Amino acid sequence: MNAVMEACVCCYDINSVLRIFCEMLKPESCGVDGITYGTLLKGLGDARRINEAFQILGPWNKVLFSPKTIEYVFCVTITIIGLTSICLACSVVV
Repeated sequence: MNAVMEACVCCYDINSVLRIFCEMLKPESCGVDGITYGTLLKGLGDARRINEAFQILGPWNKVLFSPKTIEYVFCVTITIIGLTSICLACSVVV
């Protein structure tokens, strides 16, 4: 389901991302993990829905994440942002 969420983020379909996320939270579903939250936060950030990102992350981060998981998600996110910036800079120069 994380891959489906990522595809929706790439298509800027944040409403579908939120719907999938809510489905994943149900007890009979596959559940959520750090990748799920990272994808959701990226999608909300891209959609400029920052307040929603903080609302979703706030109550859940203490319950679902260990500090190591949060560090991993943010490190991966920062790395991806850095690589994207480098690629964009190269395409502008070339």
